[in-house]
Amino acid sequence: MEPSMLYLLTLFIITGQNVVHSEIMIAIAEPGRADIRTAPLSNVSLATYIEIDDAVTSIEFDNVDGRFYLGTGINIFSTGINGKEKTEHKLEVTSMSIDNQYGLLFYTSNNNIGVMSLYEHFHKIIINDSDIKVGEIAVDTDNKHIYWINKADNAIERNVYNGSSREIVVETKAKGLVIDTKEDILYYGMDGMLKSVNLNGKDEKIYYNNTDGQTISSLQLYDGIMYMILTDGTNSTLMSYDIKANVSTVLVQETAQIFSDVVVYNTVLQDLVDNECTVNYGDCNYFCLPLPNGKTCITPDGQVDPIDIEIVTLKPDPTITRKPEIPPTEKPQTQNSINGCVRQTSEKLSVIFISISIYALASIL
Repeated sequence: MEPSMLYLLTLFIITGQNVVHSEIMIAIAEPGRADIRTAPLSNVSLATYIEIDDAVTSIEFDNVDGRFYLGTGINIFSTGINGKEKTEHKLEVTSMSIDNQYGLLFYTSNNNIGVMSLYEHFHKIIINDSDIKVGEIAVDTDNKHIYWINKADNAIERNVYNGSSREIVVETKAKGLVIDTKEDILYYGMDGMLKSVNLNGKDEKIYYNNTDGQTISSLQLYDGIMYMILTDGTNSTLMSYDIKANVSTVLVQETAQIFSDVVVYNTVLQDLVDNECTVNYGDCNYFCLPLPNGKTCITPDGQVDPIDIEIVTLKPDPTITRKPEIPPTEKPQTQNSINGCVRQTSEKLSVIFISISIYALASIL
C-alpha cells in the first residue's frame, strides 16, 4: 500500500575555515505531491521543496561521489545531497549496501541478490533462488563478502561478491544488519535486542535490550555509535547507542509513524584509491568484481541507463552539492577513472548527516 508521508530527518555538523555549525534538518514528503520539504527543525518555515516522485524504503550514500541512493521498492533513485542531479535506475530493490571504493551497489529483491556498477550502471543478478526470501544486506568491503538475511530460513548467510561460496553464518531471526570492518564484527537486531557475532558467526554478544515492546528494524554504524530504528508497528524511535560506553540516547520518537531506514554519512568525501578494478576497469570488457584473492570479469545481465529527472527547487537550497565532472571521450589511463567515468575525491566542508525515511501509519492500515 502506498505510504502517505515520508520524512527524512538530517542531523548535521558543518566545519570549515573558522566555521562551526550544528543543526537538525527535517524533510517531509507527500507522495501525492511528490515533494520533499527540507528545513531546520528549529525553524520549519525556512523550507526548501525538492521533487522525489516516490516514497523511500531504503537509503545508501556513496561517500566517494557524494550521492544518495534511494530505494522505493520498484526503482532506485540517485541524487546529490541537495536533491539535484536526480536520476532513476529501473531496478527492483528492497535493501541496498555500497562498496564505495569499487563503485558497486549490492541490492536485494525478494529471492534475488544483484550488483550494479555505479560507473556505467551495468547490473548482474548474482544469486537467484526461489527458496529464499532476502531481507537486509551488508557488505564486508575488506574481505569482499556479502552478508544477508534469509527470512525464509531464519538465518544470516554470506557469499563472495560474485555469488560463490555461499554459507550460513548464524541461524537467527534477524532484522537490521551492519558490519564493523575495523573490528570484524557483524551486528544485527533480534526482536528488541542488539546482538553481534564475529564474521564467522562465533562469539555471540548482546549489547542492548529494549523492553518496551519495540523491536529493532534498521541499523547504521558510524564512528563507534550505532543508530537504531525501533518500532512496535505503530510508533517508532530513532536511538543512538554508544557501544563501548553502553549508553543509549533517544533522538526522535514518533507516534503513528513507521521509520524505514537510517544512513549516517560525512560529506568530506573519500579519495578513490587505485585497486585491481579501477585501473583500466580491471582490463574487463564490461564488469569487474573484486574477490578475496584478486578479481573476476563478468558479463552483465544488462545496463540500466540512468534517466535524468527534472528537479524543481522552490526556494534556495543551502546544502552542499557536488557536480560530477564531464569525462573525456577517450578512456583516461589515470587513477580514479573507469571507462572514462571519473569519481570525485575531495571536499573542504565536513558534514555529518543522519537521514531517516518514515512512513505514516495511515498508509499501512
